Amino acid sequence: MKHGITALLALATLAGCATSGIEAVGRPNAAEVQKRLIIHNEPLARKITITKMRTRTTGGLLAVEATLTNLGDRDIRVQYRFSWYDADDFEVEPAKHSWTPVTLHGRASVNIQGVAPTPSVESYRIHIRETR
Repeated sequence: MKHGITALLALATLAGCATSGIEAVGRPNAAEVQKRLIIHNEPLARKITITKMRTRTTGGLLAVEATLTNLGDRDIRVQYRFSWYDADDFEVEPAKHSWTPVTLHGRASVNIQGVAPTPSVESYRIHIRETR
């Protein structure tokens, strides 16, 4: 029984590490990036940062662009995805959000973009996780 509990705890720990990352939360014209950044993975947060976040409305849909910057000299492979929320903070079309891979080269930046699936979207979250 003791070994079974230890194995379950180890599995839960590994599962948590596999999905932890950085999450940026925002609304159009929101305050500075640091106020919208939620860090779930301190080691990843020491390696990359979100240096800019911009929004605009195009054809009635919210569009977001964020700049990810690698703070170190080594390449880092990450995945990102956008989650979209309506005025009541309900997620819009959650099954359609997929992870997109990107490589951040040493000391370089890359822009990531997303467009809301419907005009009802009023806020967003950008999820970032490191891949191995």
